[in-house]
Amino acid sequence: MKRETAIRVAGIRIPVRSVERSEPFYCGRLGLRKGRSDAGRHALTLFPALPHGPLLELVEADEVPPMHFPVRGGYFQPIIRLHASDLEGMFGRLDGIKTTAVHQDLPDDGCGRFFEVADPDGTWLQYHVNLGEQVIMAGTTEAVVNIEIPVADVRRSAAFYRTIGFSLDRDPNDEVAFLSAGVIVDRFGYRGIPEFGIILTRRDEFPLMRFIRQKKWEPVVTLQTEDAEAYRASLVDSGIAVSEWHSQETSCCFLLSDPDGHFLGVRSYSSQTVDGEQPRGRLAPSFPLEKINMTRVEEEI
Repeated sequence: MKRETAIRVAGIRIPVRSVERSEPFYCGRLGLRKGRSDAGRHALTLFPALPHGPLLELVEADEVPPMHFPVRGGYFQPIIRLHASDLEGMFGRLDGIKTTAVHQDLPDDGCGRFFEVADPDGTWLQYHVNLGEQVIMAGTTEAVVNIEIPVADVRRSAAFYRTIGFSLDRDPNDEVAFLSAGVIVDRFGYRGIPEFGIILTRRDEFPLMRFIRQKKWEPVVTLQTEDAEAYRASLVDSGIAVSEWHSQETSCCFLLSDPDGHFLGVRSYSSQTVDGEQPRGRLAPSFPLEKINMTRVEEEI
């Protein structure tokens, strides 16, 4: 059987208490473009300004869990990182909103400059620009570039994410690993880079990337693959914990759990386009709590 892998990250889902309350912040202040609105599921799809990379989806949740974790020096790291080449312009349109100052020298800062902003529910998002990068668009959210996932064992988690189809950008150490997925693009001052990255970072305590809505599990991250059935079978053969099938219309999808209990949703690739753009993926439906019957769970989970 041909090995099918999760070819890209389709979407990042943000739990909110009210989509109606959150929409002015995400669309008006952050400059995200409003896409499909699902009144029945109380969800709203949002598009960054540039093509390629995941979309965002606001999903009404029973509770809004933390989407950040503590780092050295008493600071914190948001899980979701957005890109704005005009970082100062982006910062300037957030007057009156809770933000941190622009920084580039905190203990866990990487290359570039950053600031953090809190949405109406207190979920922190991080904005980033590379040092020396030229402005592409003035004061707006250009892309979702990566997420930083806190884990207990970096090497174990890196092996898991490689098994499910991510590429390892460099050899991991005990503290951090860099992985990527998706199409190769030229942007943000770099040539030939993957459209999306994952940073695994070791932490002793951290929130899990999943939330509950109407007594159902919802994944924060959704993946997209060409053949969900073959992909799921290959995961089971590899000993990866997966949920049972969940069918919706003509699509099949399921959940999988990483070694720390972070949930990821999976959908088959869709050839649909939105406003003439390349498809960014349809997000996975929720799963009843009692339906998360994993076919095999590793001892560490």
